[in-house]
Amino acid sequence: MTRKLLLFFLAFNVSALAADHRGRATTFTVRNPMFGQSNDLFYSLGEKGIALFDALGKPLQGDLTRDLVLWDAGTEQNQEPGAGPDQAPRQRTPNSGPAENEPIHPVADGFMYPRTTEALRVTIVARGGRD
Repeated sequence: MTRKLLLFFLAFNVSALAADHRGRATTFTVRNPMFGQSNDLFYSLGEKGIALFDALGKPLQGDLTRDLVLWDAGTEQNQEPGAGPDQAPRQRTPNSGPAENEPIHPVADGFMYPRTTEALRVTIVARGGRD
């Protein structure tokens, strides 16, 4: 049986100034895409994050997909991907599945998930100016 992936995509909009690599405080928001055929899984950066600048302060660019990890929000018990009655596409109301009450952690529940590169792609592109 073939199941289709369903991701709820939210935009990644990150702004950083060239001086940020020198320790200036910067605030920005990154919204993470949910793995839609799950109870509470989402893609985000690994625990170490990513560098936005090289050692000389030059902005890094390129495909960052390999730096993303599938995380478990720990709010609901995981069910088989694409089949659980309490997963986002089939759930009657948010947070109505059996509670898990665990801290956020990388997914390790024994179910099979697609590789991150099969589910999405994230590319960082440096732009000039202060948009």
